[in-house]
Amino acid sequence: MRNKAGRSSDGGRPVLKGTRMPADDIVENWEAGIDESAIAANFHLPIAQVKAILSYPATHQALLTGSAPGRA
Repeated sequence: MRNKAGRSSDGGRPVLKGTRMPADDIVENWEAGIDESAIAANFHLPIAQVKAILSYPATHQALLTGSAPGRA
């Protein structure tokens, strides 16, 4: 799966690639109980992009926790 996120121009919060929209806005909406299709409609995004943002933590857990293979 291709990377759907980038960094804001000031090096701050991760944003959706090609936009200025913070990726965590998508996550916060989902955590508030809004379903993926409603998030996609509200933010004018393809559902695949919403799913990619929401799946990132699960598929990159080792990077997020610092427990990549080979680390002590």
